[in-house]
Amino acid sequence: MDLGPRMTRSGSALISGSCIVLLISWACAAPPDRNVQLDFSLRDTVLMIPQVDYEEAQYSVPGSPYIQLDVTRVQRDKVIEKEHAAIIMENEYVKLTLLPE
Repeated sequence: MDLGPRMTRSGSALISGSCIVLLISWACAAPPDRNVQLDFSLRDTVLMIPQVDYEEAQYSVPGSPYIQLDVTRVQRDKVIEKEHAAIIMENEYVKLTLLPE
């Protein structure tokens, strides 16, 4: 399982390994009034999420490192299923799903 930094197209890290460690520490911590170890799971998976197909409305501007989106060209009635990498952390009290890309 790769828990290193995930990168966007512009190269900025969305989630770092130290952030994951903090979240794991928080999720594993037992409530102060309990002296038991809580069950905890961490898994790497792929989720299929329905979304509007916006990729045809993206364009680049010379000199800008960012992808632009022309919202007037987005076909809101064209919905596609798209794969997204996900990290799921879960214990008895909380389930947290991160979409790092």
